[in-house]
Amino acid sequence: MSTKNKNQNKQSKKNLPNSGGFSEVLLLCTDIVSRVGIPGFLVIAIVSFTIFFSSKDQKEQLIDRWLLLNNNSNLQTLTICVIVFSIIIYGILYYTFKRIRKLDREEIDRLSEYKTKYQELELNQKLKSSN
Repeated sequence: MSTKNKNQNKQSKKNLPNSGGFSEVLLLCTDIVSRVGIPGFLVIAIVSFTIFFSSKDQKEQLIDRWLLLNNNSNLQTLTICVIVFSIIIYGILYYTFKRIRKLDREEIDRLSEYKTKYQELELNQKLKSSN
């Protein structure tokens, strides 16, 4: 990022209205979303809300019901497991294919540069398509 963009970002943060820290909370939320994505942000928000605003009994009930899967019917337990495993598999496949696409793009770029370089050497002139 150029220094001009950095200065613009700093100025845009300074120009936000002072609404009792609300703008700072929004900046924090956008920073978290940019780092961990919306699903990660939702997990962080739910866990933080639970930690700060629930009583000890409520925390114990949440742990028993949703983490330890006590007092749930078989259908509820199966549904929770299917949802969790589906999310995990989707995440693994998404990041794996994202990495493969990135490697493919890098290899295509490398091969095109290699091809252009050696074609220019053979022709002893700069190719018009490589400008």
